[in-house]
Amino acid sequence: MVTFTYGHEKSRFLDAIDLYRCFNNYRIWKYIIAALLVLNKTQLSEYKILEPGCGGGEKLRFLTELRANPENCYGLDTSKRAIDLCKYLSPSTMNFQVGSVFDLAFENNTFDIIICSGLFSCFNDDNDIKRLSKALKRVIKDDGILFIVDINENFPIIYEKNEVTMQKKLRYFDSKKGELVSCQVNKVG
Repeated sequence: MVTFTYGHEKSRFLDAIDLYRCFNNYRIWKYIIAALLVLNKTQLSEYKILEPGCGGGEKLRFLTELRANPENCYGLDTSKRAIDLCKYLSPSTMNFQVGSVFDLAFENNTFDIIICSGLFSCFNDDNDIKRLSKALKRVIKDDGILFIVDINENFPIIYEKNEVTMQKKLRYFDSKKGELVSCQVNKVG
């Protein structure tokens, strides 16, 4: 059996980052639910769902709480440790694998929903973002939903005192200037 620790178990106090993380997850769930309702995509049990760069798989597990079938949920990450954590925390019928987001091992038009949370910020090169966008375009159905929730201009303000996070050199996008949108490959055409 594998035992995982998150690193903060020994900490006695909540700090601003803990509170921001909880609030941010709440905002993401709220955004996803609202979009699904507006788009009338509420039959989650019928959809195939992909989370590339799934990390610990929280978004996929959340969707299973909203009645997505675990066997229709797929997570992909380059980190074996992250995938091991997903397998440890998730229903055994969920599908997790180590792999590259550039070489998605899925058929064309496979997924009804794709959730990218913090994935695009891992790439500093616009060409990599375009490659990622093209790979996602290939595997999402024409009427599918692509959720992109990523780091915006508030990132350096919120995390400036967190040396570990700042050392990762994550990219953030100015939402007011549409920086992330300008890197996307459109589905139509």
